[in-house]
This record gives sequence, C-alpha cells and structure tokens, in this order.
Amino acid sequence: MSRARDHLTGRWLVLLLAALTLGPLVALAWSAVALGTTGVTEQAEQTLEASATLGALGVEQQLEGAADLVTASARRPEVVEALRDGTVTGGELDLVEGVAEQLFTVRKGVVATYVTDPAGKVVVGLPSSAGLAGQEMRDQDWYRGMTFTGRPYVSNVFVFPSEASPRVVAVASPVTVLQPGGTAEVVLGAVVVAFDAGTLQSFANTLAKGGQLGVTIADRAGTALVSPVGLPEGLSHVRNPLMSEALAGRSGLVVEGGDQPSLAAYAPVRALGWGVLVQESRAVALEGAGVLRRAVVTIAAALGIILLGGLVILDRALYYRRRAEHEVRRLARRDQLTGLPNRRVWDEDLDAEVERARRSGQPFCVAMIDIDHFKAFNDAYGHLAGDFALAEAARVWAPILRETDLVARYGGEEFAVLLPQCGMPEALAVVDRIRKATPGDLTASGGVAQWDGRETGVELTGRADAALYRAKRRRNRVVAATAEDVLVR
Repeated sequence: MSRARDHLTGRWLVLLLAALTLGPLVALAWSAVALGTTGVTEQAEQTLEASATLGALGVEQQLEGAADLVTASARRPEVVEALRDGTVTGGELDLVEGVAEQLFTVRKGVVATYVTDPAGKVVVGLPSSAGLAGQEMRDQDWYRGMTFTGRPYVSNVFVFPSEASPRVVAVASPVTVLQPGGTAEVVLGAVVVAFDAGTLQSFANTLAKGGQLGVTIADRAGTALVSPVGLPEGLSHVRNPLMSEALAGRSGLVVEGGDQPSLAAYAPVRALGWGVLVQESRAVALEGAGVLRRAVVTIAAALGIILLGGLVILDRALYYRRRAEHEVRRLARRDQLTGLPNRRVWDEDLDAEVERARRSGQPFCVAMIDIDHFKAFNDAYGHLAGDFALAEAARVWAPILRETDLVARYGGEEFAVLLPQCGMPEALAVVDRIRKATPGDLTASGGVAQWDGRETGVELTGRADAALYRAKRRRNRVVAATAEDVLVR
C-alpha cells in the first residue's frame, strides 16, 4: 500500500515537473512561431516596398542619364550656332547631322534622333529612312512638355512610325542661347532622342529576381512600358487602381485577395510622373514563415535553443516594428507632394520661435506665399500639371533659404516661411527672391510680417496672411504687413 502511494506520488511529481517544464516550453514555442510569422510578414512587406521604391529610382536614374546625354548635345556650340539664325544649310547641316549620328550610336536602344527648329519642325532626322526631316512635331507630347517646363522633358510612351513599330520614349532638350545683354534664354530648337522602351525590360528583369516578382512600369498617362504578362501590339493602359495611386504621387503596400492572394507595392517615379507596381505571391513571400515554424517545432526539445530562437525572433520583430513606427512618424511630418515640412511642423516650429524670441529679444519674420491664379492653371492644364508645379516650386524655393529658415506647405497652393533672427528689410528681400524664382510661367505673391514682441504665432501668421491678401489684389508682388493688418476675408 505504501509502495503504491509512493508510485502515485512519483507519477504526480513527474506530471507536475512535465507541466512546469513542457507547458512553458510549448507556450514559448508557439509564441516564437507567432512572433516569427509576424516578423517574416513585416520583412516581406518591407522588402517588397523597397523593391518598388528602388525600381522607381532606377527608372528615374536611367532616364535622367539619357536626359543628361541629350542636354549635353543640345549645348554643343555647333548645334547652337547652326540654329541661331533659324536656317540650317551647307556645312552647318553637316555638323548637326554629325551630332545626331553620335547620339544615334552612343547608347543602346536609340531608335531615332532628330533636331528641330523652335516651331518643332525637324531639321535633321536619323535614320533617314524614317523620313523625319521636314515633319512638324508641335503636337508631340515631348514638344508640349518641353515648351511648358522650359527644361529637358521625357515623353509618354508612343509607337514610333517605322516598319518595326517599336514603343519609344522621347527625351527632348531645348537648344537655348542667352539674349544679348540679358539673362533670359531664347529657345532656338530642340535635340530629341527616341529610346526603345523595351530597354527598361532588362532593368525590370533584374528587379523581378528571376521571375519571383511581377513588375509593371507605366508612364504618366498610365500606358504600360513593362508588364509581367507581356505587352500586346500597340499601346495598352494599366488597369490597376494601385498604379493610379502611384501616378498620383503616392506609395504604399496592400494585400490583394482572390484565389491566389498576393502582396503589391507601388511607388511613384516623381521626376517623371510615372509609376512602378511590384507584386509577389503571398505564398512565396511568406514561405519563410513555414520554414521557421518547422524549425521551432524541431528544436522545441532543447530549452536553451528554443529560448535563444525566441529571443532572436522577438528582437527582429521589435526591430521591424520600430522601423515601421519611425517611418510613420517621419511621413507624418512631411507633405507627400512637395516633400516640404507640413502644417504640423510649421505650427510647432513657429511656437518654438516665438518663445525663443521672447527670451532673446531678437527679431524674426514670417511670410505667407501663394501661387497666383493657381485654380485657373489647374483648370487649363489639369491637376497633375498643378501637382508638378507645386513640387517644382518647392524644389527651387528651398535652396534660397538659410539652413535655419523653414519653408512649409501651409495648404493648397499656399506656403509659409519662417525667418529667425531676420528683420523686415532682409525678409522682404528673401521673399522677393522666392517670388522671382517661381518656375514656369507661374507667378507668386507674398505677405511678410515681423513679430511685434507680444503677439502669438497665430496672430503673427494672420498679419502675414492679411498682407498676402493685399498683395494678391495686384498679383506677383510682396507686401509688408502693418500693425493694423488683420485677416478678414
């Protein structure tokens, strides 16, 4: 009887020890599996987002390199001199044809090269079999884009009129010369190179990691240049709402449902207004989760290994979470379209500057700047052109300011500028330089207010906005705020 009791006591002790050891071990193993799956999922998503971002940067760099090549040819002295008087004949024609021939052979994928006069009429065109000489190009996308921006321009994809009918992208650069005694440039013509859009396919193949990823590249009109399912004859539109998001200047990642769920990341090619879409089967993307699960189960008998594996997986999961949270905080302080600090950053920095000025007694100014007739511009050219104009304005305005200054997007087409340790004369000069640097045919108006030593940041901004409102009555000017200025609209 006593031995039976001892046996039962030992059995219960074994069961108790098993519960105290195997229970936590199993719980830890399942926790490790769950955390590992989360970590692998986050890693797969971030890798896919990085692929889309790198793809957009790669496309941008390839075409910017082509634009640099065309621009260098447009600045060649023989091209400028040949087009200066509006006619190209004799020896000048031979020199221009020589430049066109160099462009035709200097880079792989060149389908055609031509030089035009200011009206878009082809003066020299290669290959000669294409019959480009004498053709009018004013209705071409590249001519309109180059004329509007006054800078090198990459066109949307189009079918080149030749026997092979290749899809091409035209890269155009204006041939310009300074007006005598002035700083304004006169457009004498353009140098244009048509590149086979298929050259982007090799880049997409590298990005696709041997077919693991599906890569789609589309121009600003949504026309496909690269597609994982191949391209039909002619031009085809990318009918994917995620590509529309990329073309609108947004990036992100989603999980697409259906019979074969997939992860899809999209990113804009900001310099061109194009978009990149990268897709991957969810089963392939998360294949590592299954491998990790089997590994954790296999080594569950070794408590030390399980603990170590759990700690490693936990550390990686927390690492990816911290990275994601950091990125969310960063994006929350930036205007997505222009890349400038947003209204939230402006409010915080302005309040901090008011407190600093109260302690130091040093002056500072704020300015409100608004692009003139922006609604009419949007109505005439479309919202994509308006977005491009806002982004371009932010790009050229920011370098004018000091490192201690701040320019932020306040809302719509309105921008706010903070100028610490700056009096009214200096502030007016800075804002006037910003006004004069407004890109394209657009103009801007500004209002400047100097802190009076008592008012809040909101009141100071209101005076600057009131001065802006007075400036916009006559447009394209900068007005200093007075003590009586109160914003009443």
